[in-house]
Amino acid sequence: MKLLVIGRNPEVVTAAVIRLTEHDIPTDGVTLDTDALTHLATGTVTHLVIGGGVAADSRKLLHDTAVTHDVAVIDAERGGRAVQDYITEVLVPQLTGK
Repeated sequence: MKLLVIGRNPEVVTAAVIRLTEHDIPTDGVTLDTDALTHLATGTVTHLVIGGGVAADSRKLLHDTAVTHDVAVIDAERGGRAVQDYITEVLVPQLTGK
C-alpha cells in the first residue's frame, strides 16, 4: 500500500503524512495538482486521499487520473475533527480493516 495525500494546507498535509507513517502506512503528501499527477503517473500509488480544501475542478481531474492508474480514491471528510483524529478514527480503519 502506498498513499498519496493532496491538500491545500501544507501544515495539514504534513500532519497527515506524519500520522499515517506512524501507522506504518507509506505516504507522500503534496499541495499541487501537478505534483499529484506526477506521483500518480509513477504507478506506485495505490490510494489517493483528497483533502476537503481541494476545489471541484481539481478534484475531478485527480479522480479521473487516479482511475486511469487503478488508484483508489478517498475523499477526506474530517467533519471538524483534527487531521490526526480523522486519520486515527476513520482513515486508518478504512485502509487496514482494523
